[in-house]
Amino acid sequence: MGKSLLFPEGPILGTHHRQFERDYSFVRYNRIAVLTCYRNQFFLTCSIDTGTNNRHSYSMTTHTPYTTLASSLDQFIRDLDKSPLTIQAYRTDIQQFLTWLSENDITVTRAHHVTRSYINEYLRYLANKGRTGTTCSRKLVSLRMFFSYLVKKGVIPHSPASTVKEPRKERRPKHVLRPDEFRRMVAAARGSPRDIAIILLMLHTGIRVSELIAIREPDLDLEHKTLTIHGIGSKERVFPLQKKANISF
Repeated sequence: MGKSLLFPEGPILGTHHRQFERDYSFVRYNRIAVLTCYRNQFFLTCSIDTGTNNRHSYSMTTHTPYTTLASSLDQFIRDLDKSPLTIQAYRTDIQQFLTWLSENDITVTRAHHVTRSYINEYLRYLANKGRTGTTCSRKLVSLRMFFSYLVKKGVIPHSPASTVKEPRKERRPKHVLRPDEFRRMVAAARGSPRDIAIILLMLHTGIRVSELIAIREPDLDLEHKTLTIHGIGSKERVFPLQKKANISF
């Protein structure tokens, strides 16, 4: 047996009437009690349903994806259209900066708290730790991408990293294979058709290791002697295969 009891505007089970009278012109309360019977035992369930008609009302639990620096980073990573390895590199660089921030100034929790001086100090910290100029430059690129994204989303008015001076990169001499080194590499792989194909392909095209392992059978066109490489950012490049590489395939 079940029955619904609609209460008048009086209190429910000892509740004070006054607490429901406040702002009554804007809030409507629907109070219902359900009486059920099972094996001669009665159970009374009371519920209060509140609905607001006030146009100025708002939820106190409204969630935005940019509440903190950590949540802003999560949203940035979700919207980043890059390869998995590139996305991981961006996340690592930015997370390391956020960790350094939390260890040096606990009051910096939101994007608008970050200033140019914090980024300059962080780059000096990295340099003092022995990080190369190339490494510091890459981390600055990651921070610029992150804060530029927040500017585009309207989270902050301007990027604190936009005017930070680029770290000086070290000039490293380029190393190329000598003809005798090339011949030794090819000779060492003669016993394995797979290895010789990999070596010749990388030497003739200069593709990345990640691009090499992403090659699939449909990418190879032996009839036209071409190979399609799927690079960073879903970019495709078509390489003509030289005779030796074509034979190895």
